[in-house]
Parts: sequence; structure tokens; C-alpha cells
Amino acid sequence: MFFKRITSIPPIPSELLIFDSAVDIELSDTGYGKRFVKDGRLLKNAGYSNSIPLHPELMKWIKEHIPGVSQTDITYQISEHPVCGTHIVHSDINRKYALNYIFETGGHDAYTNWFQEKDKPLHRNKKIGNRQSDSAVVYYNNLELLASVRIPINTWVLIATDILHDVDVVIGQRKSITISIKDEEALTNLGLS
Repeated sequence: MFFKRITSIPPIPSELLIFDSAVDIELSDTGYGKRFVKDGRLLKNAGYSNSIPLHPELMKWIKEHIPGVSQTDITYQISEHPVCGTHIVHSDINRKYALNYIFETGGHDAYTNWFQEKDKPLHRNKKIGNRQSDSAVVYYNNLELLASVRIPINTWVLIATDILHDVDVVIGQRKSITISIKDEEALTNLGLS
């Protein structure tokens, strides 16, 4: 499973999408200073930031509609590039899945893509940050594209985050709420398996 639409959770009311908390993590270059070429195109590495959403009404709404979710697993994230950037291929830290709610897409052509690296396992359990994956640097010429989807706006989706993935053609800001799901047991406990 790379991507699954979750229709049992309603859209978040737009008036609750208020974010005034300080940034927890900020990364100006999701490629960590490296150059990447994808299908003959030199990529522009997007920036990324996340924070803990502190708006009490938003947190109350999420907990009411997703019973069992922990506040510490809920994050507000932004991927951004002013012209046309890529959130470079990576696997996430310490989580297998993400329950995402995208409310600004980062442009009509922003696609999430999943890959497998040649001679490497599909699932990549990354324990530390400041690198793309468990094996540090991953170049696109060593990757096989497995799936590609334009994630719908204002819809809850479950995505695999321990499989290498990128978000390509980000223009402006791509904003979302993301809920970390560490493993199959947590997935089951949230009623999403």
C-alpha cells in the first residue's frame, strides 16, 4: 500500500486551520546540499518546516474525529519552493505511515511518487534525520518508480512513509496536517488497517 483515501474521517472545517505556533523543525534544502537529476531535469530542492499545532479547537476536532490519536503525533508541515521545487526523495524518521490532510497543494502539478532503490529493500526504516534514508544519500538514477498520485485537497489520506518517496513540482507552499503512525499496531488502534 502506497496510498489510501480515508473517507470515514470528514474534512477539517477551514476556520479551524489556524497555525500560530513556533516552527519545530526547519530545513531550507530537503536535498541536504546535494544536486539531484530526475528524468534529465536538474531538481530545485524544496524547503520544509513543521511545528506542533497548538490551536485548541483544531486539536479538539482532530481528537474527536480520530479517536486514539496522540497530540504528540500531530504535526503541521509545509513544503515550499517559490518557482518549481521538489521535496527530494526520502523515507521518514521513525514512522511507517502518515495520515495526511493536505489543505494547500503546492500547485496543480504536485505529485507524490514512491520508489524502490536498486538492490535495496522496499521498506526503509530511518532512525535519524539530516539524511534522505537509512543509507544516507539516494540518487534518482538508482530508483524505480512504483507509484505516483496527486493527493486530493481537503481529504484524509494514508500514505506509506517508510518507502522512498518525493513530492515533485511544488510551487509556493504545500500545507498539511500529518499524523505519525509508527507501526501496524498503531494503524490498527486508529481503525485504519
